[in-house]
Order: sequence, then C-alpha cells, then structure tokens
Amino acid sequence: MDSKLDQFLRFVSAERGRHHKRGYLAGFLAILIAVLLYETQWLNLRSGLLVLLAGQVGDVLALFLRSVQFSRDLDRQKASASSEGAFSAWFEREELFIKRLALFDSSCQMIGFLALGYEFWITTGSLGFAVAIGVVYPAAFYLGVIRRKTRAAIRRLRAKKRELASL
Repeated sequence: MDSKLDQFLRFVSAERGRHHKRGYLAGFLAILIAVLLYETQWLNLRSGLLVLLAGQVGDVLALFLRSVQFSRDLDRQKASASSEGAFSAWFEREELFIKRLALFDSSCQMIGFLALGYEFWITTGSLGFAVAIGVVYPAAFYLGVIRRKTRAAIRRLRAKKRELASL
C-alpha cells in the first residue's frame, strides 16, 4: 500500500510541475498581450486583445488555485490512510479540471481571435486577412494543439489510474 501511495504522490508532484510550466507560459503570454494592448495604435483592436488577456489571466489564476489544491491533496493523502476511493476521486477531479481549463482556454481564444478578425476587417477592409486571423488560426490551433494536449493529459491520467488500481 505504501508503494501505491508513493507512486500516487510522485504522479501528483509531476502533474503539479506540469501545471506550473503551463502557468508560467500563460503568464508570459498575458504579459505579451498586455504590452500589445498598451502599445496598439488601433483602438478598435482592444476588445479582442482584452478577451485574449482575460483568457490568459484566467488560466494563470486557475492553475495557481489548482496548485494550492494539489498541496492540500498531498497533505491530506500523507496524513490519512490512502484508499482506492481517494485516489479515484483525485483522478476524476483532475480530469474534470483539465477538460474545463481546455474549454475555457479555447473559448477565450476563439472569441478573442474572432473579435480581432472582425476588428482587422473594419480597420483594414481586408476580409481574407480577417478570416485568417479570426477563423482559420484559432480553429487550427484548437484542432492541432489544444485538443491533442488535452487528450494526451487525460490518457496519462487514466493510464496512471489503471496502473494504481492494478497494484
């Protein structure tokens, strides 16, 4: 049982590290978007940039709060006798968090880039450029990156859950 608890705690620590890296990236992107928002000369681009900024700041906050929850979970697991139900509940909460964060992130990106595309169209009159920024880029990013990373994270969680259940 101790071996199972040790494996679980190592896995939770690794997940916490992944969340930290993702939080740092979201923070860096939030800083870049804030600089763009501050420096832009085209005032009508600000609403799209604000949505993108809100999405990145929301990611940072969600990942920070999840990190705090990780600490509580680790302390609770160490203090109490570990049970199969506790492990299972943690994996279910983590999977739900990953899905919700991906949905929030992709929704903010879609809305933000749609607004930017519309604003570029109004500003420049270039419909092709607006469609590329507002529709093609966010759709390709979602289908190519976000969905793939979310599925990989969920597969990793489920595989570890099965591994721990078999011990």
